[in-house]
Formats: sequence, structure tokens, C-alpha cells
Amino acid sequence: TRAGYPDFLVFRLVDGEIVTDILEPHQGEDSVAKAKGLAEFARRYGEWFGRIEMIRDFGDDLRCISLDQANVRDQLDLVTGHEDFLALFR
Repeated sequence: TRAGYPDFLVFRLVDGEIVTDILEPHQGEDSVAKAKGLAEFARRYGEWFGRIEMIRDFGDDLRCISLDQANVRDQLDLVTGHEDFLALFR
């Protein structure tokens, strides 16, 4: 296990409160491990944040998966390889 650091923390004002979003654009082969780590973080601490998302660049299209959603985390738990991971974005 190693520490992971997201690329972007976005602060926005929602109904007079500051909300922090965690956005992680990642293309590397370690994307599955990073996504699973961030999903576990979202399970534990997601209620303290706004959006927690992995972002993927597909050339002409940017797509994201919302790790703050339990059903997405459940699907990610079933991912065993890189192709399964990419299918989550589609």
C-alpha cells in the first residue's frame, strides 16, 4: 500500500457552504489500483466531500466515473484488469 494524491481539489460554494471535490484524471497502467484506493477513501470519508471522480481521456471524449456513488464502487470491486476498468467509463 502506498499513499496516493489526487491531481485536483476543487472548492466551490454550494448554498453558502464550501464543498470540496476530488478529481483524478489518470491514464497510467496503475489506474485500477488508484481507482480502488480512491473508492475506499470515498467509502470511508465521502460524506465530507462533494464529487469524487476518476476522469479518463478517450481522445475526443472525456469521461468520468463517480466514486462517491455506492453502485459505481460496487462495480469497481468486480474489476480485475485494465479492460474491465475501461468498460466502467463506457
